[in-house]
Amino acid sequence: MSRTATIRSGLTLLETLIALGLLGVLAAASLGWISSTQRGLADAANATNWRRSADASLALLYEDLLSGDAKAWTAGPVRITWSNDTEIESFSFATRATGLGSCKVAYRFDHVSGTLTREIERDERLLIEDVEHIRAVIIPADPEQPNADPIAIDIEIAGVGGHICSRRIGLGAREVLQ
Repeated sequence: MSRTATIRSGLTLLETLIALGLLGVLAAASLGWISSTQRGLADAANATNWRRSADASLALLYEDLLSGDAKAWTAGPVRITWSNDTEIESFSFATRATGLGSCKVAYRFDHVSGTLTREIERDERLLIEDVEHIRAVIIPADPEQPNADPIAIDIEIAGVGGHICSRRIGLGAREVLQ
């Protein structure tokens, strides 16, 4: 009788367990990579949304300052309340609003909650959250004379995450009280 060698096909239990272990390690690494990528995308989306809100807030301030006419502008100067040399707590001024006519508008920054709000005729609305500070620089008509009438304000809104949005806002013929 002759013995023929049997050819085994398939994997042993040990080989199967090693293959499954390697597959598990690869799956865990892939999930970690996907998770960190999703976090990065979410952070980028939040930063974009914050910048859009900050830019919209500055655009609204710009539109409010330009609204109205000489009557609204002389009804009250732009009043700026400073918390220190460069940081702002509030702006208030007269403007002309659709449906309201000539009215007062105020922008307020709350340092504690990190929010910027806009109030017009006792209707206060939240414009943006997660604000670290709001800074401004008054631009005089003549840079060599610091007490000259201002022609613009450079405003910067900085967010808690290090995001910054800035804009130069022309004042036209408005008077500014500091």
